[in-house]
Amino acid sequence: MEDLKADQSSERQQEPNYPLETLLEISKAVNSTLNLDEIFQQITRQAVNVLMASRAVLFLRPAPDDDFVILMSEYDVRDLYESKNRGRYDLSKHTLNRKVMETLKPIQFHVDDLSADLEKSVRESLQELGVKSILMAPLILGDKAIGLFAVDQVGEIRVFTQGEIQLAQILANQAAIALKNAELFESVQKEKRRVEAIIHSSLDGIVVTDMQDVIIHVNPAFSNAFGVKN
Repeated sequence: MEDLKADQSSERQQEPNYPLETLLEISKAVNSTLNLDEIFQQITRQAVNVLMASRAVLFLRPAPDDDFVILMSEYDVRDLYESKNRGRYDLSKHTLNRKVMETLKPIQFHVDDLSADLEKSVRESLQELGVKSILMAPLILGDKAIGLFAVDQVGEIRVFTQGEIQLAQILANQAAIALKNAELFESVQKEKRRVEAIIHSSLDGIVVTDMQDVIIHVNPAFSNAFGVKN
């Protein structure tokens, strides 16, 4: 590995102390919505702000056996932009990405370090962006990685501390949990719509009540039979 710059700031060298309030604030922000685009944007913004990084990106694997990931959210503090470009990245050409997802462990590396297992085209693309160091963490559900979360440092080599690595993994875990919650919510909503469609189209009169036996809904067949408005 390439020698690190000796003049790295003491602030970077010290182990950061992330108070419980910071972690709770991150959790609150991420879980404030079930909209996946908003969730992923929250995570990339929080990562850049809390870790004082240059850029954060989040990728999802559409299915467990897919050989590619899709870019879901990107936040770059230099240009203050957020991208929703759904770029597709072949894992066979991104060795380190695949390694993180297979081992389920975060890794960090320096782009200019020739011993880092980077494909030439990937290294050149990162160098064009000025990226010097990268920290990657897997999005884990159960015993599989469903995506990848990465934090970049532009302009100077950076060694991420153990505390920063742990925080990056916490953010990745939050993303995985939020994705699962959003999927469960969508499943419940889909079943709700299915039941409502059945009730609405039924030729039999149907009355729906709450736990106190108060009528909260009647279907068209009941309304037509008894002249009751829904």
